[in-house]
Amino acid sequence: MISREAGEACSPEALGRTSPLLVEDVTWLDCRGQPSSLLLETLGNLLRLRSSGTSRSSLFLFVLHLEEIEGSLSRMLLGLHSLLRAGRSPVIVVEPSGYAHLVWGRLEPHPNIRLIRHEALLRSPRRLMVVGRPGAPTRILEDALGALGQSCEIVPSASDAPGSLSTRHYDVVVLDLDLCEAQSVGLAEFVRERHPRTALLGITSREEAWNPERSHRSGIRRILSKPCSLLELLASISEMPSGSAT
Repeated sequence: MISREAGEACSPEALGRTSPLLVEDVTWLDCRGQPSSLLLETLGNLLRLRSSGTSRSSLFLFVLHLEEIEGSLSRMLLGLHSLLRAGRSPVIVVEPSGYAHLVWGRLEPHPNIRLIRHEALLRSPRRLMVVGRPGAPTRILEDALGALGQSCEIVPSASDAPGSLSTRHYDVVVLDLDLCEAQSVGLAEFVRERHPRTALLGITSREEAWNPERSHRSGIRRILSKPCSLLELLASISEMPSGSAT
């Protein structure tokens, strides 16, 4: 259980020192049902904002659903690739069908463009709980996961998590282990004992304190070093069980 003493041990000063979960600031665009010409115009405007310095985002997440885009897909994908090559910021394009891989595979690779499919995430959505300090970093994470079709709830502290866990099932709990170690351990034990079908994913800036033996004993399936990249987090979530949330 998560004791009251554990909660009292977490001072506001300690919480204020908590670092962001993600290494990037993420801007995302989900263009379902848009004509390809409008899609390219919207993306071009966003990339120009980045180049002019009026946007502070360091990563652009573009979720592409080709079956819901009107117009020539090949022409749109070639135009999209040209736009992305002209930008200076790193871009992740999520496209589950694999057609973009086929079209872009004939073009010269660009270091700022990362194309991923992540069928496990997009076709088997997970219900996620993210236990992390409220603010812009967790909102960015919530938006990015939502763009990938995941149901995501932000919980401000480990002591608040059992209440949500008692009312609905979560496939994965993403736990900021730096918020309060005593509460984090208590929550991990609570999930392991009361909700064994829920996977625990920990993120910490003190990875040396969470060796494999301690993580296994606490019921945490994987530890990521904070701040982690969005791609690293997505890959870890995609390996967690899914399909049991209702």
